[in-house]
Amino acid sequence: MTSDATMSPPTMNDGSNDGSNDGSTVMKRSTWPTVLGIIGIIFGSLGILSSTCGFFLPTIMQSFVEQMSPEEQAKIMESMPAGAFLYVSLTVGLVLSLVMLWGSVNLLKRRQSARGLLNAYAVASILWFLCGFIWQATVVHPEMKANQAERSQTAQEQSSDEPDDSADQSDSPVFSAQDPAMADAQFYMSQACSGVMTIGWCVLVLVFMNAGRYRDEMETWAD
Repeated sequence: MTSDATMSPPTMNDGSNDGSNDGSTVMKRSTWPTVLGIIGIIFGSLGILSSTCGFFLPTIMQSFVEQMSPEEQAKIMESMPAGAFLYVSLTVGLVLSLVMLWGSVNLLKRRQSARGLLNAYAVASILWFLCGFIWQATVVHPEMKANQAERSQTAQEQSSDEPDDSADQSDSPVFSAQDPAMADAQFYMSQACSGVMTIGWCVLVLVFMNAGRYRDEMETWAD
């Protein structure tokens, strides 16, 4: 009886310790999946909205351009990306936004599948940005500069033949020639800003998805 009496207190203490450990585990639940998941849902929703609206851009622009003069129409149409490039970009952007939204929702739910989805999104987004930058820097941007130079030269020839309209044409933004160096600076500055935002966000996602303690925590989640 003495041994039984001495054995019972440790048993009660073990139970109380288990209860306190459970309580401390709940209190120490990490918050990074909630924060990262909410940000991902916001970005994914905005990306889906932007890509979806982009599919209607040619129709909207067509009705708007029809009210302009032929010279203004030429300038607006040359500033827009080619049809195939536009629709491919919108489609890829829509798919990537859907994957990010799906992965972010699973991250909020603390599902292991979130890691694979967000890793795939981040890697694909970085590769797509690099491919898009190379395409625009080597094909789209030089072609737009060539069109602008040709249009500017044509405008100057027309203005020399019609001196009465030269003053009005020189002040018009349609006939004003943009400095090639300035055009390059604007292009690369916009690409740099876009790259910092895109690649920075993707690197942040990759860090949280693959760093040791975060990865170990996700492996304890339900499938």
